[in-house]
Parts: sequence; structure tokens; C-alpha cells
Amino acid sequence: MDGRQGAAGSRGSGDGLGVGLLLLACLFWGTSPVGMRLLVGATEQGLPVLPVLALRYGSAAILFLPFLLRRRVPWSGADWRRAALAGLCGITGYNVLASFGQRTVGAGLTGLLDAAEPLLILLFGAIAARRMPRPILIGTAIAGACGVALMSVSIGPAEGSAGGIMLILASAAAWALYCVMAPDLIVRRGSLPVTAATMAFGAAPMVLAGAPDMATALPAMTRTDLIVLAALTLGSSTISMLFWNIGSARLGAQRASGFLYMIPLVSVAGGALLLGETITPGEIAGGVIVLVSVFVAQKR
Repeated sequence: MDGRQGAAGSRGSGDGLGVGLLLLACLFWGTSPVGMRLLVGATEQGLPVLPVLALRYGSAAILFLPFLLRRRVPWSGADWRRAALAGLCGITGYNVLASFGQRTVGAGLTGLLDAAEPLLILLFGAIAARRMPRPILIGTAIAGACGVALMSVSIGPAEGSAGGIMLILASAAAWALYCVMAPDLIVRRGSLPVTAATMAFGAAPMVLAGAPDMATALPAMTRTDLIVLAALTLGSSTISMLFWNIGSARLGAQRASGFLYMIPLVSVAGGALLLGETITPGEIAGGVIVLVSVFVAQKR
């Protein structure tokens, strides 16, 4: 993304609106692992993943649909293909992988693992720009991987499984790909239409997969489940997506990726306060290594 977003990044330098929108987006996203853990966690007791995702993202896609239908500029075939690929990666890929992972991974650890996203954005951006990553980026990538490994071996059995951790990391990579693909399209076609298009393409597979079990999942949901689902739909799936797309287009991908640091802090605090999750010293140490590696990569 480095090369393709230069104009947006320079135009957005010192942009207070972009900074504020990114902060709010990441604050909402930090609560998402807590909410999803409440809904689908504890494998035997949680709700089925696919109907929950179908309700959440199908509703979000409907909310955004008017902005897609009222787009002012005709889109080319390349625009539609980019929007479809971004939606399948960042909406479908991220959420399906993360939600299944969270059935066996606590909210706090999910947030810590998500701290790898900024580093993945930098790496994928270097690939998209068709240039070799700088040595410092390679070094920080290795350090970040070591941090993730330390978190993985330090967790208690109730806080995460190896398979769940791999799914969370794969979801982080899917989101990083979205962050590399979407901003260039946003700059050319506008935040609202692009958000609507990526949401529609991303939500469609989840709605199709979750629809068969919807009739049994809905009656099983408590009032608390419905409130949590509504909050996730409006906050994380709708408002945050729009705020992130606007903010990242104004500031540029590399600067925007740094705001993702907020997510693990909010998730860890929420998991401890609301779910009673414990965080081990090894998890904290691994999370610090990941955060420092990303900070160093961005500053060099």
C-alpha cells in the first residue's frame, strides 16, 4: 500500500478528522472480541457461528445498500473485482476465521494476536509496491513472530488452543489484505460506496452459509444475546467499517495501521473485566514484543 496511497497519505497528514475516526473505529473493534466471545465462545454453550455472522453482516449490508445503489460515478469492471476481493478477504475471511477461532481463544488473547495486523499490513504493502521489504521490516517481522509464539505457549488451556490461535492469525492476515486493497478504491470512488460494496460482497457468503440454521439459532438467543449482536452490528460492523475506510483513505495505510494498537488494549481489558479472563505474564511479554516490533517498523 505504500506506493499506491501516497496521495492519500500526504493529503491526510495532520488530519484531525481522520485521526478521530480511526480512534473510534479501533475502540469499537476492541470490544468485538469480547462480544463475539460472549456469543460463540465456550464451544458447548455458544451459539453457532455462521447464523450469528449471517445476522450481523447481513444487517450491516442492508444498512449500507442505499449508498451502493446511489453511487454517483459508474464503476469499471476492475473496480467491482477489487471491491469483491477486498470484501471476501476483509469481511468474509476475517470474520469467519476469527469467529471460529474465538470458540477456543479468549477475547484478551484474540486482541493480542490481532496486534500482528499492522506488521502484516506493512509487509503486504511492500509486496504490493513490488519492492523488497527493508531489512528493518524483515527483522521486526521475525521479532513479531517470536512474540506471537511466546503468547501461544504461555496461555492457559482455558484461554486458547493451537488451532484457534492459527485461525485468529489467519484472520489477521485476511484483514491486512483488505487494508492493502481497499484504500486506493476508496480514494477514487468514495468511502460510502466502497464500504457498501465490500460489505455486500463479504456478507453474501456468510448469509448463504448461515441461513439454513437461522430458524433454530434465533429462538435460542437470549435478550442479552440480541443486545450484544445489535451492538456489534451497529458498532463494529457498520460504524467502524465506515470510519476506518474514511480515516485510512485520508491518512494513508501505514499511518492508519498504527491505530490498530488500540485493539489489544481494549480487548484485554474487556476480557478481564467482563469475561473474567486471566492474562499470563508470557502473554503480556509476547504482546509487548509484537507491539514494539510494529512501532519500530513504522518509525524506520
